[in-house]
Amino acid sequence: EVQPKVRVMTDSVARRSSLDEERTWLQIRYGRGLWAGRDSALIAHEVLAPLAAPGVDWGAPLIDLRGERPGWREWSQKNGQQNLPPSKISFDSMEHAISAARRGMGVVLGSVPLASADLREGRLRRLDLPELHTKDGYWLTWPEGRAKSKKQRALIEDFLKALRG
Repeated sequence: EVQPKVRVMTDSVARRSSLDEERTWLQIRYGRGLWAGRDSALIAHEVLAPLAAPGVDWGAPLIDLRGERPGWREWSQKNGQQNLPPSKISFDSMEHAISAARRGMGVVLGSVPLASADLREGRLRRLDLPELHTKDGYWLTWPEGRAKSKKQRALIEDFLKALRG
């Protein structure tokens, strides 16, 4: 318990712009690291890879993810993969898509950083297929100029250390 007086609250925001309306000090954001009025530090680069539960192989239905991340179409174009298996399920949340893959519902082009615990524990496995590196990542952000005191900088460093594993 490095920072015992810190309360952590998570909130999944459907609209990117609504983060600017929040009055939170530290935020984890997905993107390229540049937000007006906020400083940021990279937690992890986004890497997408075909992931599936043990026993689910390539050829199983694809799990689609709607939103701003590259998807199966971009992955297939970059890797010259033709004849993708059909997609029978679609989510607007990476966490929901990874959860569906964990339950054996198909193959997800999943976030390696977000699925790291599932991969480590064997609930998911990477298929022997190429990964897709993106220009985006996961960032810890705070109001510009806010981290002036030694205590505030230490808090940010503690969070980064914990988030980076």
